[in-house]
Amino acid sequence: MDSGQRGIKEFREGHLETQLSLLLWSAVAMTPWSDMKFARSLELAILRQKILVVTGKLREQERIFKENLLRIAERRSEIREAVDEAMAEYSLLDSAAKDLELKMARRGLFLDSRLCIQHVDGADEPDSSQ
Repeated sequence: MDSGQRGIKEFREGHLETQLSLLLWSAVAMTPWSDMKFARSLELAILRQKILVVTGKLREQERIFKENLLRIAERRSEIREAVDEAMAEYSLLDSAAKDLELKMARRGLFLDSRLCIQHVDGADEPDSSQ
């Protein structure tokens, strides 16, 4: 019995290692060198294509990330401007309240700022306590 027949017999008996080696041996024996080179080139081309796809996806994610960072920076700038405007308005209101307290103190009225504001709001109304 030659090695080919013995391999076929072992293949039929179900020895997995023998089956795999026989398949590999027959593939090498039947495939010319140029076909093996082509198959290897094809594998490399497929691998290169997969790398390009992954690289493209990474670049897309990087672009989206940069856009999000830009949006966040713009939003942060808008928030800073709004806070600066609010602080400026608060500063004006605070200085106006202090001026009003000074005027009231010159007249001999020492009221806290809430009462002072209430008094100013109700200045047109006659005082019922008098």
